Amino acid sequence: MPEAQFFSIDFNTKPFLKKYLESCFGTPIKLGIDSYIGMSMACVLDKNVYSDRNTRLMQTNFVELNCKCKIFFPISWLKNYRYGTAIEDKKQIFINNLIEYEFERELHVFVQSNINNTVRFKGYKQALENFATVFNLVIDEDISFENLRKIEYRFRKKVEQKYQRNNGHQKRNNVAPILF
Repeated sequence: MPEAQFFSIDFNTKPFLKKYLESCFGTPIKLGIDSYIGMSMACVLDKNVYSDRNTRLMQTNFVELNCKCKIFFPISWLKNYRYGTAIEDKKQIFINNLIEYEFERELHVFVQSNINNTVRFKGYKQALENFATVFNLVIDEDISFENLRKIEYRFRKKVEQKYQRNNGHQKRNNVAPILF
């Protein structure tokens, strides 16, 4: 589609998430309601009623969003009253958390599908490096290898705990009919 059919917003994020978005949605980043991230961003777009609102780089207690990017949306969205052309700071943090969760999930699935499951974690390092290559991440520039490894490890542990919790709940339900 031609650029004239899109409007842009400024969005602050982390460098590795910007590269992740660019690899998923192209450069420039064009989102629509056909993607989960696009629908979520559409929900948080606000009307920019204050003309002096600055789009500064944000830093909160633990979140540092120091990479600016432009995200393009279909101009047809402007016909709908509920869609605006700005995202508040708190909502940017929310959207960044959503994008980071999608990044973690995709990293976990990629690594698990690319390691040799017959030998515990054989090829784990290579799988992480392949993920970085596929998503155009420069290790030690966009994200360190240790951080990439930690992100995958923490997400894997969350998935394992969730599976154990769900599996344990099913076993208790299955035992009850046997007792009575």
